[in-house]
Amino acid sequence: MVNVLKTVLVIDDDTGFQKSFSEKLKMMDFTVSVADTGEQAVEIFSRSPDHFDLVILDLLMPDIDGSEIHELL
Repeated sequence: MVNVLKTVLVIDDDTGFQKSFSEKLKMMDFTVSVADTGEQAVEIFSRSPDHFDLVILDLLMPDIDGSEIHELL
């Protein structure tokens, strides 16, 4: 199977999950960016929204609710 998605933004405040999930994605040849907060995620995404093929978003974030982050992206 050919992987057509290459660049992923992982948004999660759990750094352990972030690290392990990102490592697995990198092992599958994905380029991964991570954000610890909703504010950081919006900042990263807004700099180059066409850069990301996929966003993985934790819905339970401490600063901005995941649903709100989704709307902002």
